[in-house]
Amino acid sequence: MLAILAYSSNSFGLANYWQYEFGQGYDIYAIDINAKTHMSISCGEGNNDENSVYILKDNKILKDSEKNLFEFIINERVYTIPASTDYTKAAASWTDFIDGIKSATHFKMYVDGKLYLEASPSPQNTNQVFANIDCKPKAIWE
Repeated sequence: MLAILAYSSNSFGLANYWQYEFGQGYDIYAIDINAKTHMSISCGEGNNDENSVYILKDNKILKDSEKNLFEFIINERVYTIPASTDYTKAAASWTDFIDGIKSATHFKMYVDGKLYLEASPSPQNTNQVFANIDCKPKAIWE
């Protein structure tokens, strides 16, 4: 979680642009909602921690997928983010989400039924940032 907070201080405030950072064992993929708020996908395998989706505002975690219901609509398909990825069904859900988001040029994100983000990153930005994503669910970590 410290890597998530470290990322937030480097946010550029540019909506619709994915950014990637690596810190303290986490791969972080983030997109800004506005100048003070962004959504981050945290891949925790390098730190032996759970994968998660977060909303951060003013450098503080506002919502996270371990405690809140996160749903994404990508290409008219709903992806529900599991609270944990350490069992088979949740692992499949996480993998499907990562496969969907890494090529999405438009998506909506709902948290606890409320629309938090509608983004349209460019195909070039999405392809560059997610080109080498390796965000496996916890159930298949070695």
